[in-house]
Amino acid sequence: MNKISIETSGITGNFQFYKNKNILIIGGNGFIGSHLTEKLIETGANVTIAGKKSKNYKNEKEIKYI
Repeated sequence: MNKISIETSGITGNFQFYKNKNILIIGGNGFIGSHLTEKLIETGANVTIAGKKSKNYKNEKEIKYI
């Protein structure tokens, strides 16, 4: 039998590219957008969400809304 290996670094390893970058997220309060926002904040990106404030994020101080 062949074993299937799963790489755990996968997508998360590429997020370091966004450190100290300005990122605009449209739909940042939705399911995918909220997870993307959290991950970008964790890596040090400057995140702005286009839309109204409706979700409580862990790092709320670091998120701007337009």
